[in-house]
Amino acid sequence: MSGDVQGFNCLIGDLFPGYTDIVAEMSDRSVTVGILKKMTGAGLSLYSVIPSGKSLKKLDGIVMEGSTMALVDLKTRAAIRVGLPLRMVVARFPNRPIHNFIRINYDGVLGPEDRGKKVFCADGQENAVLKVRVMENPGWFVIYPSGSLLSDQRLDNRVRDLVVNGRESTMFKEFMAIDEKGNSSAQMIEIIDYTPGDAVLWEQWMGNMDTNMFQTNVRPKNFSIAKGQSDEYYLKLIQHGSRKIGAVWVEKISQRTATAELGLLIGEPHLWGMGIGSRAISEMMKIAKKDLDLNFLWVSVRESNQRAVSCYQRGGFKIVRKVPVYKADGSYQMWVHMEKLI
Repeated sequence: MSGDVQGFNCLIGDLFPGYTDIVAEMSDRSVTVGILKKMTGAGLSLYSVIPSGKSLKKLDGIVMEGSTMALVDLKTRAAIRVGLPLRMVVARFPNRPIHNFIRINYDGVLGPEDRGKKVFCADGQENAVLKVRVMENPGWFVIYPSGSLLSDQRLDNRVRDLVVNGRESTMFKEFMAIDEKGNSSAQMIEIIDYTPGDAVLWEQWMGNMDTNMFQTNVRPKNFSIAKGQSDEYYLKLIQHGSRKIGAVWVEKISQRTATAELGLLIGEPHLWGMGIGSRAISEMMKIAKKDLDLNFLWVSVRESNQRAVSCYQRGGFKIVRKVPVYKADGSYQMWVHMEKLI
C-alpha cells in the first residue's frame, strides 16, 4: 500500500472516528468545505476527476471564492471552477483501502462575475495566475490518492462512470463485492483449462480496460480460438470463485533451449493489486517446469506499467535490461526485459 493511500485512509478515519461503514453521506456544506480543506492541506498526493474533463487532474488545493470553489493543479497552472459543494459521499473500504475515494456533488457556476474571476497560485502573485475552466452546470467529481486503483489510466472510462453514477456504477458494485470477501482473493483462484467457448471472454476483458495504453500482448501470438493450445504456446485460464477473470500462458516455447516467454492478463480491473497475478504466475511456473520441461522464462513489459513490473518482480523475475521502442512519430516507450530461472 502506498503512503498516500495509507495517509488518505487514516485521514478519513480521523475525520470520521469510529466510521467503519463503506459509505457515508453528508449535505452540510460547511462540514464538506472543512473536510476538503483538510484533505488538500494534509500533504498527500491527490487527484480529481470530472467526467467532462479530458484527463486526470492533480489536486493541489481548493480555493473558495464566494459562491464558487476552484480545483487547483499547480503543475499545469490550471484550475477548474465549480459551484459550492451540495453533497459529499465518502467511500471507505476497510479491507481494501486502495479503493477509497470521495465523491462531491457541486452546484453550477451561475453569475457572470464568477465566470470571469481569476485564480492565483498559492503565492498570490499576478504572474502566477492560473488558466481557469468554468463548469457552468451542476456535476460531480471524485478525489482519491496517488497509488489508488482509480489512478490507473487504463480505467479512465470506468472511473468516469464511477464519478457520474456513484453507487450505481459497475466499479462501485465490484468494490463492494471485493471488500465483503476480504483479502483472501489470491487464495480463491484456480488455474483451469481453456475451452473454445471461452473465446468471447477476451472481448469482455479488453472492454474493461484500455489495453492499448499499457498492455500489448493480451493473448499468445497466433492464438487459435478453436484449439486453445498449440506447439507454440501453452495457455490456462484464471478462475476466481466461479468466474473466469483472466489468462496466463507461456509462448515462443523452445524445447532446444528449454525457454519460453511468460504472459499474463487479468481482465477484471477491480481485482488488480490483490496478489492474483503473482499467484497465477507461480502456478504457471510450476506447470512450465513439471509438464513442459522448461528451465528459463522471460517477459518484456512496458516500464510505465509499474503494476505489472512489480507483479513479475514478486514472482522472482529480475530486470536485466531496458530497451527503447520507437514509434513512427519519433517518440518512444521504454520496455524492461525480465528473466527468471525456474
